[in-house]
Amino acid sequence: MSRNFRLDERIPPERVEAYGEVAGAAPADANEWHDEHVDYLGEALWIEQPPSGLPKAVFPEDPDTCAETFRTDAIADLSSTDQSVELLRMERLGSIADAVGLAESAVENTFAAATQRNPSASELALADAILGRWARTRDLRPVWAAFSEDCHDILDNMDADSSWPSVLRDRLGLIHLDPAESGRPIAVVVFRYPVGQVPTVRRARRERCLAFPSVIDGHLSAAFCPTPSQSTWGRVVDLTAPGTDPAREVLHPPTLLRAKHILGVGTVGKPAVDSIAEARAWHLLWLQDSYGRAYGDETDRNLLA
Repeated sequence: MSRNFRLDERIPPERVEAYGEVAGAAPADANEWHDEHVDYLGEALWIEQPPSGLPKAVFPEDPDTCAETFRTDAIADLSSTDQSVELLRMERLGSIADAVGLAESAVENTFAAATQRNPSASELALADAILGRWARTRDLRPVWAAFSEDCHDILDNMDADSSWPSVLRDRLGLIHLDPAESGRPIAVVVFRYPVGQVPTVRRARRERCLAFPSVIDGHLSAAFCPTPSQSTWGRVVDLTAPGTDPAREVLHPPTLLRAKHILGVGTVGKPAVDSIAEARAWHLLWLQDSYGRAYGDETDRNLLA
């Protein structure tokens, strides 16, 4: 857990200070650190949604409606990203069903109907209603999203390979979606949406609120690895260490998704890897080769030796 804190070069000084004020300088053990980390997330990132709904514009100077992730000048680095670029996100269907008060099977069937070749107006309207209700239950924590283009080989084969949810789970580093832990397969939905769907910075149409992921932007995860300061994007740790370029990754504020953004529904049936040591080692070696520096040598020498 501590490796990423020592490795992450992207956390601005003001966020380091804010994190230290909540999490403390020297937690007694890993459990205390985890609890204090969650306290920080709850205070700085998990901001309550305003009565007006999910904001369509983010104002970094307003801590009541903007997560700390997006309150620094760092968002300017990605704000001009091409708005036609498509982002990708996988969600647990059960979480959506619980949030809207419906049976998981009902949500799954509704979303599946919306992805058919010629869905009816009523099927699309029902999916939109569920997504609208789900949006109203969410807080303003950052959303983690990958780039669809980096997963095209999996997405292009969805109809032919029923195991695509497990393969995509591994590509996106979603180690928490593990049937071995839940005791049963996990139903998921995949959304694909353009950067233009992301809230703007203030109300500038050409500036979308995107940020680099850091170790203090979400729950502590062994499957997360920060990128060097000179990298253009965040990079996802592929759980299978396949030798292909890791998918790009960004953070953005939550946005209202629609039926047209549902790419597919499926079931993660394959257990996640027991250890990500090999995947992390390969990931760090890729970063070292890509950026020409010994990134991670100090923190992960036992994996890179």
